[in-house]
Amino acid sequence: MKYFCLITSLFIFAMCSDQIGKEKQKHLSVNLQQRDEVSMHDLFRHIEIIPLETDTDCLIQAIHSVKFEQQKFFIFDYEVQSLFVFNDKGEFLFKIAEKGQGPREYLNVSDFNINKYTNEIELLAPINNSIYRYNSEGKFIEKINLPPWKNGAYSDFYLLNQDTTVLWSYDDENEIKYYSRSKQSIVLETYPEYWDDNFCTFKFPGNDYFCRSLTNTVYRLGTNGLETAYEWDFGEDNNDITKLVTTNDPKKNFERNLKIIRSEIANYVLAVQLSNSQYYYAKIIREGKFMHLFYDKEWNKSLLFPQFTEGVAIHPVIMTDNYVIGLTGEDVSEVLQASILSDAEKEKLKQHKVDDNPILIKYEWKSNK
Repeated sequence: MKYFCLITSLFIFAMCSDQIGKEKQKHLSVNLQQRDEVSMHDLFRHIEIIPLETDTDCLIQAIHSVKFEQQKFFIFDYEVQSLFVFNDKGEFLFKIAEKGQGPREYLNVSDFNINKYTNEIELLAPINNSIYRYNSEGKFIEKINLPPWKNGAYSDFYLLNQDTTVLWSYDDENEIKYYSRSKQSIVLETYPEYWDDNFCTFKFPGNDYFCRSLTNTVYRLGTNGLETAYEWDFGEDNNDITKLVTTNDPKKNFERNLKIIRSEIANYVLAVQLSNSQYYYAKIIREGKFMHLFYDKEWNKSLLFPQFTEGVAIHPVIMTDNYVIGLTGEDVSEVLQASILSDAEKEKLKQHKVDDNPILIKYEWKSNK
């Protein structure tokens, strides 16, 4: 039972210096009580809306994850088990929707990646422990069979280099597994976790990083294991993970998760973490509400706010040195107001219908350092 092992596992985890690197940590000190007044124009010089084309071949129920590669948007919809591909203007190109039990079909998909070494599309199918490879136009190439393990399946993956794929599993003793494609085997296992972190949107947010939502450390995926990249420090408000014990009772775990969201047993949830050369970003859930944290790397200063002074929020999923890609929720007005848009973008927003596919938002940074 997980909760009996918690204290011991935390001690072991702290002592595993052979696999968790001792790189000098970057402590990012932030006061969670601060509230800053930030205008959209303080950060961004232009906002472009990208309506995704609506057609019977590309109806999206919900966006699970987004990647932008090769001037294409790759949209994974977990609900319909399909990967939709659009160009940079939002025009539909093709989709991968091969759910089934045939030799080239998958039972389900939990994650996807674009292989930057081959430009291929890769889908992770956890039920049958496989990675499905497709060419850049969505044509099937092959299925890679991953080593099975007795306690469950893999749910997320990250391509560290041409040979090494980092897998996230639900093996409490070693959640992270390094898979070698050339050796066709697991070559490294690390990261014990006994407190069930169910809130992390992106475990692998890019830049070779790995993060969780209830603990403060963001790791770099090194070739020999995890290395500390940076660590949030919220002072007296830091979470105490010893309070986050799970049980084998689903009802109690559900109640525990509600208490976490309400900040009753955890002070915050780091739901999304992204970064570029200028900022570390975290989307924080605190007392059931979203907060946005931008930490300037050069000036070591933070901005913390629930929404911009224009009355709109932001839901980033991609962050580069040039732009941020964000999503809209069911209520588009939560993130888009006419006052922040140019006339051309206002017209695109006006033409968007309630039943149309979602809108992506491209925020261009005001300045690049």
